[in-house]
Amino acid sequence: NHAAHALREIFSDGVLFAELGGFAEPGARPADPESVIDGFLAEFPVPTKPVGLAQKVTALRSVLANRAVLIVLDDAWDDQQVLPLLPGTGAGAVLITSRRRLETLRADPQVEEVLLGELDDEASTALLEERMPQAHRGKTSREVKAIVELCRGHPLALSVTVRRLDGHAFAAIHHLHQQLKAEEERLDALDHRPSQLSVKAALACSVDTLSEQARCLLWQLAVHPGPSISWSAVLDLGLAGEELHTDRAIEELLTANLVELRSDRYRLHDLVRTFARQRVLPEALNSNADFEAATVRQVLEHQLQKVWACDQWLDGQRSLPVGEPDGITVDRPEELEAALTMLDDSFDEVVRGIELSLEHGSRRHTWLLPMALVTYLWRRRRLRDAQRFLTLAGEAAEQFGAPPVEQA
Repeated sequence: NHAAHALREIFSDGVLFAELGGFAEPGARPADPESVIDGFLAEFPVPTKPVGLAQKVTALRSVLANRAVLIVLDDAWDDQQVLPLLPGTGAGAVLITSRRRLETLRADPQVEEVLLGELDDEASTALLEERMPQAHRGKTSREVKAIVELCRGHPLALSVTVRRLDGHAFAAIHHLHQQLKAEEERLDALDHRPSQLSVKAALACSVDTLSEQARCLLWQLAVHPGPSISWSAVLDLGLAGEELHTDRAIEELLTANLVELRSDRYRLHDLVRTFARQRVLPEALNSNADFEAATVRQVLEHQLQKVWACDQWLDGQRSLPVGEPDGITVDRPEELEAALTMLDDSFDEVVRGIELSLEHGSRRHTWLLPMALVTYLWRRRRLRDAQRFLTLAGEAAEQFGAPPVEQA
């Protein structure tokens, strides 16, 4: 809308706007292209009344051919919904928004794609404080900072938050902060019915379009401790179930903008992760009793083998009963500095992996992950972390005994 207003003066013949309703709410039918064209043609004199979609497309392109008109198509469902609404040659232009990547349009050299990313902390804070009375800003700075962190720059989540706070008393921000802190309440808190803005509804619409394979991988990625995952680790997840084509599934998730690719790693936003854990139940969980355990095993074993491969560069004399990779593709560093960088980049992920091993009672990984990581912790002088993780490893060893060498 801001871009359309900024460009308004360039298009002397006006602006046409259509709400396409692609991801308005689960189960709702997106706008029919023929009905949208009827609305557009009503704005211009047409000598004859066209009948059927093909004639209406021709009529629309005819009336726009010699006019400088800006068309705004908001919340498109897919390419097939949009293509009939595009003008032919002329001085016009089109702005299209969608939660899904429109592959046919992306291939057109005349189309420029702009991916709306996350807002940084400064922009997120400014957005929240914009609607607050000046007198409240100093009193609520701590809550605002916490809410910004919980929203993780997600534009829709921030927009909902702004609307929920607008016009309310000072205490409302504290109440909203408490709702967002509780993971089981977070998605419900990010819902504003009067404006029909809802993170939960938008994600549900996106997930509803997925194949069962993609739904399954999305759930697995939510189990992965994150915040990101390598290509080899994605492929390893496919071995947790039968006939899981993870390469095709990750492409589907990228197209749906449920997963993003950053620096050769796949990333799931925290709100998408929460939604997938709470509301995505793939059929594999019902048909295969061992699917969840197999997924956790693949995640933890990939982490263990990666950390151990890095540790061999830090101290090649150490010996641990890690065993050979079984159904795991190991990302091996080629030198010491690469090993340190790999561990620096994946440290938070490994910490969450240790927590995951505790949650699921995986004695092999509760014992060996901290042991494989300890040389790195000493090298980086993270002595408190080393003490904490070795204490967990010691407790696991005392409770369960040394883990077997073979894969658990």
